[in-house]
Amino acid sequence: MWQLNFSSLSDEYNVSMSAIPCPANSASCNTINNCYLPTTNAPNEYTGLATVNVSGSQDWRVYYYDEADLLSEIVGNSSSFDMGNLIGGSALNSSDIAAVNVNSTANNVNVFYVDQLTKALFTLEFSDGAWTDRMPPPPLFALIR
Repeated sequence: MWQLNFSSLSDEYNVSMSAIPCPANSASCNTINNCYLPTTNAPNEYTGLATVNVSGSQDWRVYYYDEADLLSEIVGNSSSFDMGNLIGGSALNSSDIAAVNVNSTANNVNVFYVDQLTKALFTLEFSDGAWTDRMPPPPLFALIR
């Protein structure tokens, strides 16, 4: 059995997490399971979304821009999700978000977004249990070594 998980924004601008379970070696999948994720800070109607799996098959982080264009994170697992927390600065309205788990053992997550003021790409890193200050990502040639 394998499962496809993704996040989406509903017509009412609510964040949802969906799961499509599929039997191994089969071309057909089961019914979609949808989970509404309530938030303290309501999503912006033009938000980008990013979802990343951490530390286990059912442990998730969902990233979005709230109504004030601030970067927020929803933390959850197969039994429940929190109501979301602000983690970053102002993001450019309707720009994309990308998230990657760079160390699944330590749950180090990098979140990339476009800054509203500078219109430049920035990254936040969750490491050692805390978020770093926002910073530009390293130059591309530094990543290709």
